[in-house]
Formats: sequence, structure tokens, C-alpha cells
Amino acid sequence: MPSPRHTVSCKVLEFRDTIEFVRTKKQPHWRNKMTEKNTLNIWVIMKKAAYEKLEKGNTVYCSIEDSPWGKTEASVAGYQFVSKYMTRHSRQFAPMPSAVPFLAWVSFMGEPIHPDKENDFFRREDDDMVYVPLTVPRQKVLLSDATAWVSIMYGDYFAMSNDPDMIDAELNGFSNITEARKKERIQFSWNTAFQIKPWDFTAGCLWEIRPEMLRTGISTSSE
Repeated sequence: MPSPRHTVSCKVLEFRDTIEFVRTKKQPHWRNKMTEKNTLNIWVIMKKAAYEKLEKGNTVYCSIEDSPWGKTEASVAGYQFVSKYMTRHSRQFAPMPSAVPFLAWVSFMGEPIHPDKENDFFRREDDDMVYVPLTVPRQKVLLSDATAWVSIMYGDYFAMSNDPDMIDAELNGFSNITEARKKERIQFSWNTAFQIKPWDFTAGCLWEIRPEMLRTGISTSSE
């Protein structure tokens, strides 16, 4: 039986295979609007309990235990990397030592939507997460290539190409370098997740969610 890690990685590669097709379509007008406005519409993935607190008028934060990835040795290292990146490059600081950023969908397959749970490589089958629609200040959100998050949270090298043959070549080249260089290359590959644009699968992360950011209530399809 394949491991959850293998299943998620295969799902990511399957979606990345569609990227070139998506890019051949006329780019939707929303992409330009998204970069021009001062706000973004996003769908944050959070525990139902956190959503209920938000509905009651409370500002909410995320712990690593309540994140889509849970707490593992690899996810701790991954969130440390993302947190440091947010501090260095977007001047966004953790509100408390135990906090990790909320993870959100900004676009999926080139459209401003979140995927169904069955197609969401951020989520586990047995989680109790919901998609919460928010409108947030643009400067509060760090954007990234969503397909990179699986690599970051599992401690793996992120292949930067969108072409399946080029991905294989990248991974083969990575497997042939020394262990000492692998760690450096892995960290470098994660950096590119935040630097290459535009993305057809776009994630956003932010430190806190305030009640006034809530756009509408969640629906059944958001669970």
C-alpha cells in the first residue's frame, strides 16, 4: 500500500503535468487585477475549531499541530524555513514563538478558486479542516508555488521544471551529488518556490486572521 507521502507526491506531479496546458489558454483577467489591488481573495485551510473562534469575533493563529501537515521532524524544519523567509523577504514576523503561518489557496489550475478536498494535496483524508474565504491585505500574504509545499514539508528537493522529462533529469542529477551538497541544493530549491512567477497553482501564507477578513461563511463543499 503506498504511503501518504508517495500518494501526495504523485498527485502533485499529476497536476504539474497540466501546467503547460493551462498556460496555453488565454490568461484570465483576474490575474492582473489580483496584482493591482491592495487586497486578495484567498481560501485559508484551518481547523473547524479555529473557524468557530473567528466567527465569534476572535483573531486566530495557527500552531504546527493544527496545520495541514501536522507536526513531524520534516514539517518543523519546513515551517522554520518558511518563517525565516517571511521575516527576511516580506518583513512579516511571527506573532508568537509557537505560531506557524496559515496556508491558503489563491489559485488552482490558473483559476481563483480552491480545489475539492479530494484533489487538494495540502490536505489529509481524515482531517477536520475547512476552507475559509477571506479578503486580506495584499502585503500580509506571502505568495508561492503551491506545488512546492509538498517538498518543503517532507524535506525533499523541489524540481523547478514543469516538463515531466526535465523533472526526471533534475531529480536524477540531484540523486548523483554528495550528501553534503544535497542539503544545500534542497534549501536552494525551496527558495525558488517564492521567486518564480506566475504560478498556476498559487499558495499564500499569513500569520494571523482577523474577524474583519472573513468574506462569507463556509459551505458544505468547503469541508
